[in-house]
Amino acid sequence: MGGIVITQEDIDKAREDFPDLYKDVYTYEDLRTSKLLKIDEENWMSFYFPFYALLSLPIKLLLQAFQLNQSKAFVITNVILNIFALYYFFMVYKRKSGFFSASLWTLLLLANPILLYYRFISAECTLFSLMLMSMVLWSENKYKKSALLISIASTMNPTAMGTGIFLFIDYALSYWKNNRGNLFQKNNVLDMFQLICCYVPSLIPFLINYHYFGVFYPSSNLATVKGLFTRFLAYIFDLNLGLASISIFLILLFIASFIYSVYKKEWKLFIQSGSVLFTILLFSITVHINSGMLNCARYVMWIFPAFVLVIVNTMNLVLQNKKVIYCATLLLCFAFQLALLVYNGFYGPREFNSLSKLILNNYPSLYINIHPSTFNCRVNNIDGAYDIDDIVIYVNEKNGEVRKILYFNDKTNYYSLLNKIGSSEDEDLSKLKEKIKSFNKKKFYYININKNAEIQYYLKD
Repeated sequence: MGGIVITQEDIDKAREDFPDLYKDVYTYEDLRTSKLLKIDEENWMSFYFPFYALLSLPIKLLLQAFQLNQSKAFVITNVILNIFALYYFFMVYKRKSGFFSASLWTLLLLANPILLYYRFISAECTLFSLMLMSMVLWSENKYKKSALLISIASTMNPTAMGTGIFLFIDYALSYWKNNRGNLFQKNNVLDMFQLICCYVPSLIPFLINYHYFGVFYPSSNLATVKGLFTRFLAYIFDLNLGLASISIFLILLFIASFIYSVYKKEWKLFIQSGSVLFTILLFSITVHINSGMLNCARYVMWIFPAFVLVIVNTMNLVLQNKKVIYCATLLLCFAFQLALLVYNGFYGPREFNSLSKLILNNYPSLYINIHPSTFNCRVNNIDGAYDIDDIVIYVNEKNGEVRKILYFNDKTNYYSLLNKIGSSEDEDLSKLKEKIKSFNKKKFYYININKNAEIQYYLKD
């Protein structure tokens, strides 16, 4: 008991120590298959490498000693890690940007769904904190410490190593630039070797998986390149689960930062920007984009600090001597993000947030739904909803008017749609038929009916 391999004794102990979480869990069969990987009939292993559990252990033992609720160990660990990471960021950037700016950036890193993830018993807060500290260290050219933290982060989610790869590229370019005549000098070679050693922790989960299961990554069945680019765009621009659900304004600043880095040949900034995009691309390989989240997607939550650090570093570079513009831009960022957080409130993975509903109920053509399954998931309140076998229709709850239709263009769906909806202004649905006939390919199309459209449609009883 207490090792990386889980037995029935561990399940019994978890039920005793964490009654809030495992009071009804008596056997392996009582757990979702995504919780444990089966080694044999009596031994199992956690689906994720248990570094987060290891970090929570000291608080768990402390609560146990005082006979307090040990289930709170995870929430307390999340809060402590996040406070430490934010404090470290503040202390470094107070020196670079001043007290006021560093304070606002720190609040901006806090005023987002990470507050909801504190109570989420998963590694997201740990990944958030490690990613933030790693990016700060990288910006300070402390490559080895940064690499070690990102390597530890990747034990909990291997796609985090996307950032680590780009960090190494930046180090290699810097190494080449500073040591052209002494590439193989003993001290230089030793320094690179030490950096490479910092990446070793990232290999541990793969080696353990191979030892027990004969494969490096047991959940590789969740990966597919089909729809990869669509998921990539959704993780950035989707108003419900993407970075846009936190702040559209920050996305615009990130794009500006990327363009600036290319135009001004600020290669470190360019590489850091690339690391964010590459990491998003890596976790876009996994198919489950609609599941297990609080407000924004979990992956989006832990890449958010790296996303923000790119913007911070750009503004420190560009607006260093323009304090008024710097502070005005930062205040606008913070105000917009806080307002969006308050306006959207809490929403689950199977519902639209308030901003999305506002757009959909009035001008649905302005609502760009990037991934069809996300629209299906949130309209029909279905977990995952990756297989779309019917027409998906969004209806304004207040007046029953159809606002947006996800339609796969084929003969069966054509007649199905005509049987589902009606209209007082288009009784024979001739306008709708005309619209559908303009679709010339067998693929998904969106049909939008804005609030002020002359013809309105409703769902038949």
